[in-house]
Amino acid sequence: MAGRSSQSNAMLYTVITFVSLFIIATVVAVIFYLKYEDEKMISQKNIEKADQLATDSQFRQLSRTVGDIKSGETYIGAMQDYLDQMVTVVTGEKIDTSARVKVNDTKKEINQTLEALGDEFAAAYGPEGVDLLQTLVQLKNSLDAQRQQQENLRQQLDKLQQKYAIDQQAWEQTKEEIITDKEQYQAQAQEIQEKYDELNQQMQQSADQQVQIWKDRYEKTENAREELLVELENTEENLQETKQELSDALAKLEEIKPRPDIEVAAYQPDAEVVAVDLQTDVVYLNIGSDQHVYRGLTFSIYDRSAPVPEDGEGKAEVEVFRVDEKVSSARIVSSSKKNQIVEGDKAVNLIWDEETSNDFVVVGSFDFDRDGLVDRDGKEKVEQLIERWGGKIKETVDINTDFLVMGTEPEVMAEPTASEMAIDPDAEDKYQAQLDRVDAYYKAIEKAETLAVPKFNLKRFLLLTGYETTAKQSEPTS
Repeated sequence: MAGRSSQSNAMLYTVITFVSLFIIATVVAVIFYLKYEDEKMISQKNIEKADQLATDSQFRQLSRTVGDIKSGETYIGAMQDYLDQMVTVVTGEKIDTSARVKVNDTKKEINQTLEALGDEFAAAYGPEGVDLLQTLVQLKNSLDAQRQQQENLRQQLDKLQQKYAIDQQAWEQTKEEIITDKEQYQAQAQEIQEKYDELNQQMQQSADQQVQIWKDRYEKTENAREELLVELENTEENLQETKQELSDALAKLEEIKPRPDIEVAAYQPDAEVVAVDLQTDVVYLNIGSDQHVYRGLTFSIYDRSAPVPEDGEGKAEVEVFRVDEKVSSARIVSSSKKNQIVEGDKAVNLIWDEETSNDFVVVGSFDFDRDGLVDRDGKEKVEQLIERWGGKIKETVDINTDFLVMGTEPEVMAEPTASEMAIDPDAEDKYQAQLDRVDAYYKAIEKAETLAVPKFNLKRFLLLTGYETTAKQSEPTS
């Protein structure tokens, strides 16, 4: 009986153990199944992400496409670094944005640069589009050719100038000799005429032959004088021809050398817009007291991606009202609604320079406030504005002149009559002074053209100083 009870208990324990192991196995199976499903879902998401990154063939060729990578570096990270390096090589700056934006912005800057080159230069194209390296090579070759042509013309100009100097010296010497001979012949002729008149009165018919001899001598003297005058005229014609050759050579040199080369100093940006607040009409420039900026200084604003136009017309005019060490704040005096100021735009003032003081010559009459009438003190207003912004005023154009500011031709009153001079003894002097001003006006322009001094009328002058709008409203203060 005891043996059967022991066997029954063993069987019960066996059943309980089996059931327990079955339950445990079932739980473990369920757990593994759930874990399998989670891993399967994660694996599916990773496969979808991998498909978005690249195709199977692209994954297989990653090492060939990207190249060797450093330890701890990923292929995507390496490709991103290579793209940043390429953009930096092209634009000179590192842009923190998406690859699409980087490529599009780089293409945009390349196209803007090519457009800025104008029709005078065409970009080089490869099978896939613009070839920057070949374009730079062509631009370098074109520049070398222009420089060589300019150097050849300069050498020709030097030879012509040397020839002109020699001819000028010879002409001056010949002129002095001719004038001296002319005076001597005139004195001789006068002396002969006097002797002839005296003999004509004293001599009778017996002296007719002697008188005739003196007449012949007189005629020979007159003929010699006429020949000398003809020689003088020929010398003057040769001088005019030499001057014309020099003028033609300068014209050819001007065709080879673009205009911006002559006025390059006027178009150099003085500052850059680093921030814009259109709500308060304030811009911030990257210059301050360290560059000798002061309140009241004005600038014209031009597009960052385009050269300064020849007419000087900008997108806005600003006036500095606050100056810090490195930055200046300027209020917007006027601006284009269609072409707003943006960061990176250029600021230009023809007169102001942080490093030097330019020499200016001012000639002519000026309508400074632009009311259609010539201002009596217009020239003084322009000179006052130049001196206020650090420029120097010179009376005549010479090799050291930086800029010529031209007004309109000075007015000249009618030549005074005898009755007018009787009323005003100074009328003749006033009239002559006006003639002298007109003569000085055209001589200054002619000399500026000869010395390649940049010339600006009042409108361009005011536009390039950012003072065009302010000039209509007020006068410059000292």
